[in-house]
Amino acid sequence: MDLRHLDVCSVDPPGCKDIDDALHCIVLENGNYQVGVHIADVTHFVRAGAEIDKEAARRCTTVYMVDRRTDMLPGLLTESLCSLVCHVDRCAFSVLFEIDPKTFKTVKVDFGKSIIRSRESLSYYKAQDMMDDSSDQRPLTQSLRGLLTIATALRDRRMQAGALTLSSPEIKFKLDNDRQNPTDVSEYKHVDAHYMIEEFMLLANIAVAEKIAQHFPTFAILRRHPKPKEKEIQDLSDQLSKFGFEVSVETSKKFAESMDKAERPGDPYFNKLVRIMATRCMNQAIYFPLGDCDITEAFHYGLAVTLYTHFTSPIRRYADVLVHRLLGAAIDIASLSNDMTDKFKMSKQCDQMNRKNRLAQLASQASVQFNTFQFFKNQSLEARTVQGIVMRITQAGVYVLVQKYGIEGLIVPDKQVNQGSTCLQILSEAGQEEATLKVNDNGQDSSVKVKLFDHLRIEIKAEMIEFRRSINLLFRGCLNVNSMSGEGIKS
Repeated sequence: MDLRHLDVCSVDPPGCKDIDDALHCIVLENGNYQVGVHIADVTHFVRAGAEIDKEAARRCTTVYMVDRRTDMLPGLLTESLCSLVCHVDRCAFSVLFEIDPKTFKTVKVDFGKSIIRSRESLSYYKAQDMMDDSSDQRPLTQSLRGLLTIATALRDRRMQAGALTLSSPEIKFKLDNDRQNPTDVSEYKHVDAHYMIEEFMLLANIAVAEKIAQHFPTFAILRRHPKPKEKEIQDLSDQLSKFGFEVSVETSKKFAESMDKAERPGDPYFNKLVRIMATRCMNQAIYFPLGDCDITEAFHYGLAVTLYTHFTSPIRRYADVLVHRLLGAAIDIASLSNDMTDKFKMSKQCDQMNRKNRLAQLASQASVQFNTFQFFKNQSLEARTVQGIVMRITQAGVYVLVQKYGIEGLIVPDKQVNQGSTCLQILSEAGQEEATLKVNDNGQDSSVKVKLFDHLRIEIKAEMIEFRRSINLLFRGCLNVNSMSGEGIKS
């Protein structure tokens, strides 16, 4: 399909070079919306069984770290030939949705290879500014506004069906130009354009999952998300029940409703904290060939959908490359290799993808921890003193989340007890909802009781201990949640 006449654009994080996806939205003659989700056609360049394909199958994923990335595919492909950069013709695998403007239900879905010419490569924040500017009536901006309208309706419907809105601390670093050292760290800011893109990626992934499962019920590559871990979710339920909140995990819908009700007056961060805690109770979503389990077990708990796969990021995920090949065969424009029709080989490849994805997550987390250490080791005491919220109380002590920097850790005793400093001793029992902190301040002993979800003043201290980097959290006092504003808390 020649789609170069359409106002297609991509919306990604600032500075993104490996652009997997682009979108368009127009109104058809019958009044329905047409939404196009255009994904980089990696399989046009990476053929099954080629050496480059074998290497991608070993790597399985691009690893993203704070200051660099390790690509699954060579840079010539990721940044040039495949990347859907603007103002040039690019090969794409497109999913075209016809959507009713009143019900926002999909009337028709078409799949096919295409050629597109993206008008702009936008960042989330640039796209948001364009949509918010009422004087901007350009066709591209109108297309974005149409996408946001549809995405809002799709999101509301997903929430009503029981999809979960979970959370995890996300931070971004600003690096200097010379040595790539972190000069600033802050929590990642989300705007409407983020969920707009997310909704259409989900819509495309679900549509492709249904298509390939219908044609290849034995070896279609899907992604499933099991129910939460029973013990962890029971612990969370017990903790929240002591504060008057009930948690039900019978279905994802009831769980989502429980999360929505977990609000505390005067504490705008509380609901996000509960969602972060709920995320820790979740099992990992995994890839699997459909023949490995009954179709009823293919359910994705977090998204509350029966069938789901990954189709939208083939530049950085090998699972998406396999799904592109399956979809090409399902619409009769390509044939599958012998390996792809072998359920046992596909099962082994899924195991490799699951393992590599987990390792990539750990590498990314380690990179964040390293750069966090680099940032705080040279900060002043005032800059290092921030607010934190008590997440857990165990036999080991009090676990605190510093929301501004996404740091979670155990409060540790301050071993350097000087005049005016504070030392503490944890006096708590496992399973308790409060702990007693024994404080020595200016030679005077006192005790402070700390409960779950209390706000504390915390000092972040980065130091080398026996040649190991360590980020310690030191207790510096309690804070009054009732005096909390949108930016912080006054003691």
